[in-house]
Amino acid sequence: MMQKRKNLEQRMDKEIQAKSGLLKNIETIDPLTIQVVPDHHPVFVHADQVTASFDGQALFEPVSFEVRPGERVALVGPNGIGKSSLLEALVDQFPGEVSGTLTHPDLSFSWVRQQNHATGTLKAFAELHQLDYQALLNNLKKLGLDRCSFTTPIESLSMGQQKKVALAASLVTPANLYIWDEPLNYLDLFNQNQLADSILAAKPTILFVEHDEAFINRVATKVITLKRA
Repeated sequence: MMQKRKNLEQRMDKEIQAKSGLLKNIETIDPLTIQVVPDHHPVFVHADQVTASFDGQALFEPVSFEVRPGERVALVGPNGIGKSSLLEALVDQFPGEVSGTLTHPDLSFSWVRQQNHATGTLKAFAELHQLDYQALLNNLKKLGLDRCSFTTPIESLSMGQQKKVALAASLVTPANLYIWDEPLNYLDLFNQNQLADSILAAKPTILFVEHDEAFINRVATKVITLKRA
C-alpha cells in the first residue's frame, strides 16, 4: 500500500510539472522587433519654454525639457491639456501656434497617433510606407492578430486590431526617435507587458503620451508634466 501511494504521488508530481511547463510555454512573451537606428547627436529634442495655442489661447504653461538618446520620456497631464498637440508640434503638424523653442536635428521619426488613418490591405500599406512586409506580419503575429485578418482591409478591422497594425508598423519603421500618442489604447494586459518587455530589451528613444501609470513607471526614464495655462 505504501509503494502504491508512493507511485501515485510520483505520477501526480510528474503531471503537475508537465502542466506547469505547458503553462509556462503558453505564457512566454515573444519579443517584438524594433528597428532602432542609432544617431550621434547628443540631444534629440530640445524644448525651451514651449507652449501651443489656438487663437491666442495657450493650452499649457511653457515647458522646457530635452530628450537624449536612449531616454524614454513620458508626457503626462490632464485630458485636453495639449499633450498630443505638443507631439504634433514636434513633427510640424500642429494646426495652431507654437511659441518658444522646439528643435531637433535631422532625425528619422516613427509616429503612432491616437486615431488610426490607415486603409487598404496590409501588403499595400507596407508598400506605401516602404516597410518590410514580412517583419510587419511577424510583429502582428506576435501581437496576436489572426492570420485571416492579414488580407482584411485595415479600415474593416476592429479598433484593437487597427491599433496593433499601427504599433507593429511603427516598430518596424527604422527610426532614431519613436513618437507615440497613447500606444496602449485597445491593447490587453498581455500585449502591454509584451511591449514593455520589448522596449526594455531594445532601448529605443521614445517621446510618448500615456495614461497607464504602471506602464510609465516601468518604461519611462523621465516624466514631463504639463500644467494648464
